[in-house]
Amino acid sequence: MKSMTVGSDVVVVCGEADIMEAMEQVTAMLLESPEQAVFIASAQRVAQWEADQKTIKQYREHRETVRQLFMAKIIFELADEPQPIEIINKTYCTDFEEGIFRVLDIKLDPNDKSETLFPVVSQMQEAIRPLVEKTFTPWCHDVVIINGFTSVMALLNYDESKEEMILSRLPGLVEHIEGNMGQENPLNMTLCVGRAHRMAHHIVESRNEALAACWSRMMVPTGGKILFWEKDDSWPKNAREKFELLDKRLRRACETLDTEEFQKSMEEFFCLPSSLLSRQEARVFFREIKDYLFEVNSEYIRSFTDLKTLYDETRKRLSMAGTLDEYKNTFVSQCIWIFDKIKKMAEHRKSRPIRLAVEYVENHFHEAIGAEIVADEIGLSPAYFSYLFKKEMEKNFTEYLTEYRIEQARRLLKEGLITVKEVAAKVGFVDQRYFSKTFKKVAGFNPTEYREQRT
Repeated sequence: MKSMTVGSDVVVVCGEADIMEAMEQVTAMLLESPEQAVFIASAQRVAQWEADQKTIKQYREHRETVRQLFMAKIIFELADEPQPIEIINKTYCTDFEEGIFRVLDIKLDPNDKSETLFPVVSQMQEAIRPLVEKTFTPWCHDVVIINGFTSVMALLNYDESKEEMILSRLPGLVEHIEGNMGQENPLNMTLCVGRAHRMAHHIVESRNEALAACWSRMMVPTGGKILFWEKDDSWPKNAREKFELLDKRLRRACETLDTEEFQKSMEEFFCLPSSLLSRQEARVFFREIKDYLFEVNSEYIRSFTDLKTLYDETRKRLSMAGTLDEYKNTFVSQCIWIFDKIKKMAEHRKSRPIRLAVEYVENHFHEAIGAEIVADEIGLSPAYFSYLFKKEMEKNFTEYLTEYRIEQARRLLKEGLITVKEVAAKVGFVDQRYFSKTFKKVAGFNPTEYREQRT
């Protein structure tokens, strides 16, 4: 027998010879009917072995889950709150040491965009993992691997003296993966390489660089090639202004569900020169627009499906794209579907949001309210509420609120029981002069003249 450490516990593990001996003794006892105590002891050794194997399996599964969590989430937190390597190792079951941290992203692009190919991708991912481990583990302190929708991402931690060796093994990894895929495999593979960083809290930078290299592969498809991300601090003249303008237009289109403007702006984005589209800024720009669409329309989306499920489904569809045209067409068609779904639901409940808004005005017109407050009360975004209100009421919310307040002011002035100043306060105007000016604009008379004519 021998002992091993699992977490903070020491576990006694039976070896193969022990288990064979125990099984022979059990068999002999069944045939010869030996003493009961000897039989029980041997049976317990068998049970202990089985329990040991279960404990080891559970520990390995837990260890892998925690390491996956590190790659999926913790690297982002480390960027904001760096932790010593010793703490990271103890908390996330890693074996990091001081040296180099570099991220690789092995992207698998299906030739056929049918979702029936996902099982093929999954099988290929499982085949790639041991190839990555075999290629780099002998030269690394640790190798952490996580699967994406159509990719395998690996974090390598190694001594700086091994840098040349690690880079020299990249072509061999590509060759092994392609050999494993076979000639008739319906996948194209690109190995995307982030830069080397010397601090654990910079892992996320290497990850983003690998993803930027992956994004750039769509400019010129390069199945079976290796792409290194290269830093470029230059920024073409007027490029930033162009991005900012498109950002403003696309966000507004997401808010108002303007399909035509969204399509037009997306077309302009993807028609930018490849020198701009291949940059990491373009990838970040696109990701932020995608995230904003789901953020600003989250309440609507939740009314017909699970938000995270739809978000992940969109990412999954985008991961199938191997060219910019495929990426654009996939995203635009998905967004149009979301826009149409929301609009149809709004049409189905057509007057309900606006009826609620009108009721809110009737009950709170004397308070300091505006479109944003009312939109929040009825569960719509301010932009879409304003769009929907004007569409159904044929006037914007501010105009409607003002007219309603003046209508209530007319009623109070006719009664003649309170002063003009008090009337102004009761219908939501803080400034009497502004009230009088607004009243005259709507009613054609100032409040005093209106009262004199009606009493």
